[in-house]
Amino acid sequence: MVRFGIAATGVDALTLETDRPFAITSDGANVIYSGNNATRLFVRALDQLEPRIIGSGVGLRALSVSPDDQWVAFVDSASTLKKVAMTGGPGVTVAQMDAGSRGVTWASNDEIIFGTNAGATGLQRVSAGGGEAVVLTRPDAARGEGDHWWPEMMPGGDSVLFTIVSPNNRIEDSQIALLNLRTGKSQVVVRGANRAQYVPTGHLVYGVAGTLYAVPFSLRRLAVTGPAVPVMQGVLTTGRGSANIAIAANGSLVYVTGGARGGSQQTVTRVDRQGRGSPLVGLPADAYRDVRLSPDGSRLALATEDDVFVYDFRRTTRTRLTTDPAVDRSPLWTLDSSRIVFTSLRSGFPELFARLADGSGSEERLFAGAKDLTDLRANGWTANGKELLYTEVSAAASGGAIKQGPMADLAHAKLLVTADSASPVSPRGGWMAYQSLLSGSLEVYAERYPGLGDRKLISVGGGTRPVWSADGQELFFTTGRQMVAVPIEYGPTLTAGRPEVLFDAPLSVSAGNRPYDVAADGHFLMIVGSQTDGGTPASQMVVVQNWTDELKRLVPAQ
Repeated sequence: MVRFGIAATGVDALTLETDRPFAITSDGANVIYSGNNATRLFVRALDQLEPRIIGSGVGLRALSVSPDDQWVAFVDSASTLKKVAMTGGPGVTVAQMDAGSRGVTWASNDEIIFGTNAGATGLQRVSAGGGEAVVLTRPDAARGEGDHWWPEMMPGGDSVLFTIVSPNNRIEDSQIALLNLRTGKSQVVVRGANRAQYVPTGHLVYGVAGTLYAVPFSLRRLAVTGPAVPVMQGVLTTGRGSANIAIAANGSLVYVTGGARGGSQQTVTRVDRQGRGSPLVGLPADAYRDVRLSPDGSRLALATEDDVFVYDFRRTTRTRLTTDPAVDRSPLWTLDSSRIVFTSLRSGFPELFARLADGSGSEERLFAGAKDLTDLRANGWTANGKELLYTEVSAAASGGAIKQGPMADLAHAKLLVTADSASPVSPRGGWMAYQSLLSGSLEVYAERYPGLGDRKLISVGGGTRPVWSADGQELFFTTGRQMVAVPIEYGPTLTAGRPEVLFDAPLSVSAGNRPYDVAADGHFLMIVGSQTDGGTPASQMVVVQNWTDELKRLVPAQ
């Protein structure tokens, strides 16, 4: 057994996601992973020192290699299923998923099976050549099923492993099940586990709270034949219970070092310009993805991967704003701090809703009928607060589009600029900031507003998620690892100063999220969760060749 690390750093650093962002070919010779803030797909041949780029996009995740090792399936822009040749080239759209991905696996019959967080649908399948997805399973609420996630093909192609998650998404309530693709019937094989993979040695392997477990499994009986045994410590597992591992048919294992991470480990922290900070008092750890400070500075809107909450600084309490079982995220305050606009997937596609920030009254649907959209996020307001700036991403378009329209008629909003995400207009007025792939890599730009033109490059060597200071004198952005500030001067045109790295910031970055905001006093409110329990950068991947020899020794197949 040979063990060695792949230390991906800089622009080719691994970008961690809820949905596993790497895969390994069946011969164990190549590791494919999402990097550069989830905008590039890299292939690292284990006999080479440097990776090579084979694809690009936004929020790349959920990787799976075709059985012949010639293609890589992946999810782009939250919910567009694509594939790209292992040799590289343009991504080919396979299908539009009904919500954000929760696992992708490539079957031997050249079909791709995937799960989403839509809730109403479970596993689905589609031809790798493209077409309409067919629903395979639907969660049964009467039996306590919240959704069906993390499909993993079994040998022979007749069945697929998947996870039945509970409505509360607790790992102890999750179940590993086996779906017979011929009969459509499923059976539970392991309880209290999440995202299992079959290993040709006759085992199911899965992770719980940083520990990798294995149980002997009979293909003939389709049943577990012995108890679970811990076989490895220090494997990164996310708040959704997904162990960051991939196992090749030849017995090689690749994993990310760490422990339990995500919902139980992420905190929102107040940080000064020197990087010194402390968690907000009374705010529980959770799987946070978005933070937005109210304009009056009294409260903080937070989104987990499922719901929107409001934290009150004076009372040090967190209250839930949304209760729908579907995903609610991406909050934005109105300028008077009275209401919150947010994105919801309750119809199976992203829509914008608004609700009073104190939770009273009913929710108002602002933007319906956007069935072709894969993502939709409110960004900010015009100076009078009557028109909304928002980002929409569709399966037909490459990247996103920033639009502006009145609250009462968003369907007829006008296009401002093609970009992935934007910050509100500068407090000084006249300029908007956004991130875009214009140069081939994600960079931060500022552009004259509302009379577009005179674009300025703000970041140098990559940047995402721009946020203005309260006085408009600085523009902040993150590289995913560092917080950067750029001084801004106004005149006949905008002049950007030299970018200054303020401090290392291991932000929790995922597709389309907003992991930090800036208070009027210059402090940052940040979601921190990209470090592992032991403090080792989560970009460290470890390859263990001939790992199955050790597995057979620790857990003899029965």
